[in-house]
Amino acid sequence: MLFEKKLDVPTYKLEGTVYDLTDKTVKEHPVLTDAKLFLYEKDGLEESDEITAEMLRAKPADFEGESDENGNYVIEGMGKRDYILVASAPGYQYYLKKDISFSGKDIQLDVYIEPVREKNWMDVCKPYSYTQTYDEFLGDGNGTMTIGGVKYDAGFYLNNGNQGTGGSSDALWNLKGQFSSLDVRIGHVDDSSKLNATLSVYLDGAQEPSQTIDLNCHEAGRVYTINLDYAESAKFSLKKTQWNNFANSSFGFVEGVWHGKNGTEGTVNFKDPFAGVDWNGSFMQICRPYTGISCTTYDGTTEDRFVMSGESYDTGFVLRTQSITEVWGKSAAMFNTNGMFSALKVRIGHIDASFTENAEIYVYLDGEKEPSQTYTINASDIARVYTIPLNYAKSVKIALQNIHDNWTTEAFGFAEGEWIK
Repeated sequence: MLFEKKLDVPTYKLEGTVYDLTDKTVKEHPVLTDAKLFLYEKDGLEESDEITAEMLRAKPADFEGESDENGNYVIEGMGKRDYILVASAPGYQYYLKKDISFSGKDIQLDVYIEPVREKNWMDVCKPYSYTQTYDEFLGDGNGTMTIGGVKYDAGFYLNNGNQGTGGSSDALWNLKGQFSSLDVRIGHVDDSSKLNATLSVYLDGAQEPSQTIDLNCHEAGRVYTINLDYAESAKFSLKKTQWNNFANSSFGFVEGVWHGKNGTEGTVNFKDPFAGVDWNGSFMQICRPYTGISCTTYDGTTEDRFVMSGESYDTGFVLRTQSITEVWGKSAAMFNTNGMFSALKVRIGHIDASFTENAEIYVYLDGEKEPSQTYTINASDIARVYTIPLNYAKSVKIALQNIHDNWTTEAFGFAEGEWIK
């Protein structure tokens, strides 16, 4: 008669408290709730001296836990093996401990997690060289560049080269294999010519780009993730995609955040385009065009005015267009709305004493090539109120185009605006 005996294999637990290491000068640290803890068996990992928390988090954990309202955590069920611990919380650096070994008893381990700290991303890593026209700003008070109406003092811009000669403007990086990716805001520099461009990223001297990004000069700028794959070197190459041998435009790189072997480094407090805005002010005080094409703005602080349907206005903007502007693009007003508004309610009308020709208004959201809304404006009608859906877009372009073939110049005004949240 056979008898089966079930082996009673012991298991162990890891427990402790998670603390917030924001202030290293104090003896008693506040607890950190809702922190996530992950355990990985060493035997299941490839042998490497370069194991990082970020690399581990890309894999399923063998065991998981979470700190409670008192900062305490318990992870149970581990065998007599060696483990690596990763702990994380939103806004905090990764915590990594590689030498956790269960050899006969439970382990008590308190975890101290340091927050992601504001740091100039250009101090972490900046291009060691550039080609063609560029400028660099290191956050030391020596200059700024303006993107979407916001001034930035840490970053660089590239001028997008001469398409006629096949030129490009490049930033060259010595990354030293430290980074998996870079999150960076890229946007058209306001006072440069309005031409689109393409950014190509080359890693470790490759002849073909690992990543290509189309950049729209009529967009206020957006955050892109550039995959670096722990490369030793990189080249960011900018080239214009619109033919114009007499003009180049510039695109800036700001608010960078590096991700890699040292966790997250760089900007954490991003600039707010609406910081300090008077929400009781006029629509032009709350959010005025940061740039435009054949666009005149009125903010109510001068004696300048425009007239629609016999009514005089000192606040708003006027777009003027003619057939020849089709070569250069529609006249337009560009806004950095930063995802704040669902709609714009505004009175639109023909400017008195300008040529009486109809026109079309096109609304573009977030750099899209096709308009989200189109309105035909009758120059013989009085100014009327329109509610333009914005869908909480981050950037808005309102463009004006005539709908005839003669060379007359039309002007249409926008007044009594209200940004709707």
